[in-house]
Amino acid sequence: MYASVGRDSRAMEKNPQIAVPALFSEFRPTTRWSRPGQPGVWFWRDTSLGLAGRLISRPLGGKSKVSVSELMSEYPSSFKTPEGEAKYIAAYETTLTLWAIPYEFLEVPTQWGRTHLIVCGPKDGSPLVLLHGMHLSATMWFSNIAALSRNYRIYAVDTLGGVGRSVVVHPLESRADLAGWLDEVLDGLRITQPHIVGHSYGGWVALNFALSASERIKRLILLAPLGLQPLVSQFWLRGIPAMLFPRRSFITSFMKWMTVEGFVVNELFVEQFVLGMKNFRPRPQIRVLPTVFTDDELRQIKAYTMLLIGGKEVIYDPEVAVKRAQQLIPNIEAEVIPNASHGLPMEQAELVNERILGFLNQ
Repeated sequence: MYASVGRDSRAMEKNPQIAVPALFSEFRPTTRWSRPGQPGVWFWRDTSLGLAGRLISRPLGGKSKVSVSELMSEYPSSFKTPEGEAKYIAAYETTLTLWAIPYEFLEVPTQWGRTHLIVCGPKDGSPLVLLHGMHLSATMWFSNIAALSRNYRIYAVDTLGGVGRSVVVHPLESRADLAGWLDEVLDGLRITQPHIVGHSYGGWVALNFALSASERIKRLILLAPLGLQPLVSQFWLRGIPAMLFPRRSFITSFMKWMTVEGFVVNELFVEQFVLGMKNFRPRPQIRVLPTVFTDDELRQIKAYTMLLIGGKEVIYDPEVAVKRAQQLIPNIEAEVIPNASHGLPMEQAELVNERILGFLNQ
């Protein structure tokens, strides 16, 4: 079975560049095809994924022949216009050329909508789930992905309701919904207990999940997470204009403020970020906004946790945030990373990768 686009399955097997696996409800051993002369180009018929259902492979640095938006047109778009969506998706795939490793796209349906993931790394590796920051996407891990995927099976998620390629059907209304959504994604992937890495808002999402389903997290890694301290007023004074009046100058100024002085964000990623801010419809998708976790909540985090915050963090005081986490979260290792701000996964990628892998390998 395939989701065909004017082709039958026999034609697709002869020319797998147009083949895209469809949703399956039955469970059979996985079969895969590769096109001769194109190593790393895989097209799957994988019914063992159950709910995950739809897996779209990409060659190294390649682009899709059939867009996900074409195949998933039954879902409402999260973008203001079809033209804006097309520009964003093109920029998204261009940013993925920075990954420089083979990857696959995976679609997981949940009751709240369709979740898009980028998957890479050895298939028998321990699962490692990556949750990006607000208004970013799964592509943000380009500075980390080669190191992290060497021994781990990576599932980089486009958070439902955020800028990216996941699509909301029923908006997440509460923290319980947010935790339930991630729980369903893991069920769809048939992952029982992954490691989870969350950056910024993704760290808040991970902490929220740890409160409701701590048994599902093997190890928890928080990179400049929200939820430990209130955000400084400058965050809102600089961020709100960029969101309400998404001009390139406002957006890039906000991004520059969020990164350490002298660091230059890759231009391909900047372009994707700008197009996302300009073309995405933040309402009604984004309804679960980050709050500061209470002392009692942080005491309930049972997972082994590592916290990394940049020494030049601008959205809250890094020393105060680390001290609070150390006092309240039972099993935590915490470190302030020098010469890094809120963009520390990119700004100090080598050091961050080293710390993550060291923690996971303990």
